[in-house]
Amino acid sequence: AQADAARAAAPAADVTRDFKGEHFAAGEVFRLRSKPVAIDGAGVLVTLVKTSWTTMERANGKTTKEATADILVQRGDKTRSVRVDQGDTRTVLGCKVTVNDAGEEYVADQLLYLAWVDLVVVAAP
Repeated sequence: AQADAARAAAPAADVTRDFKGEHFAAGEVFRLRSKPVAIDGAGVLVTLVKTSWTTMERANGKTTKEATADILVQRGDKTRSVRVDQGDTRTVLGCKVTVNDAGEEYVADQLLYLAWVDLVVVAAP
């Protein structure tokens, strides 16, 4: 029983330590695409699952396009999905995820538009 309690109280394994992909520092603005990245200092992996777009026509005739990003966050053996609107911050698994900007870029050799988001991830206080 004591061993089970000790395991439950132990911090989650740092998934960033053995991650072979791209690493960014907590608090650093970076561009997230479809491949997962590690956030050193926050102890999480983040992956862009998808973006959805809302287009609004303003009274002056101009069109505004805003994004919502679905982001997968992994800490230890826990994984959570969080939906973050452009310009907003959400807290998930002990970190704050902020979407600063979003867009799409055309990849000619794949004949696809691939989404991206500019993110900042920090450990939640």
